[in-house]
Amino acid sequence: MPLDSAEMDCGAEGYALIFVTSGAAEILQNASHAVLQSGDVAMLDCRTEYKLTAAGADEALVSWVRIRGESCKYYHDVLRENGRLKYTLQNGAEVDLCLELIAASLPRGNTTNLFRLSNAVSRLLTALILARFASADRRSVTPEYEESISDVVDFVNQNYWQPISLDELANSVGLSKFYFSRLFKAHMNISPYKYLMEQRIAAAKRLLETTDSKVSDVGIMVGFRDESHFNRAFKTAVGVTPLQYRKATSAAMK
Repeated sequence: MPLDSAEMDCGAEGYALIFVTSGAAEILQNASHAVLQSGDVAMLDCRTEYKLTAAGADEALVSWVRIRGESCKYYHDVLRENGRLKYTLQNGAEVDLCLELIAASLPRGNTTNLFRLSNAVSRLLTALILARFASADRRSVTPEYEESISDVVDFVNQNYWQPISLDELANSVGLSKFYFSRLFKAHMNISPYKYLMEQRIAAAKRLLETTDSKVSDVGIMVGFRDESHFNRAFKTAVGVTPLQYRKATSAAMK
């Protein structure tokens, strides 16, 4: 659909997927604003009025489809987290194919075409989510967030033996669980959960090497809820059970 400088408003239910195939388009919704270049995609909640105009003097070519469904809200919320309006897709050819399938399926409402339409929309949303994850991985951690992640690391190092949840860590720096996990991994090259497990296992190894405490007690002291959980986690990380590790390190010291 060619797009000039005319405004487009939408008040219907559902979500609009807007893909710029050439030129540039400007989107304004509430306080959010973005300019979409060729290859960029936006997902908008149609219940909130938005305006889509050509950016600059040149005409923009835009493809769009309106979708509904319970899962659409999840996709929209993930894509719009932290106020982002647009994403650049890595595989524009796949998006073109999905849009062609959608267009071909719309005129014929038989069961086969409904399945084709559902599959095409799913592929399009999957491409968007993959672009979302890729952009998060590429984005550098700002100094402000870097300091926040460092504070979380210090907290975990000092409190690994206590019950610690992802919710608690994310709330401590004012971020969602999803965004916090992405930032933590970008900064530490490891997930928050795996980092916590590493600290607990490292502490358990020290206790197994230097004390005569029972294996079950060692697990509790470093934060595991029971001996079974401790044994599984320790063997996964170290390759042997805590008891086998203790025997091996004890023999090596003699």
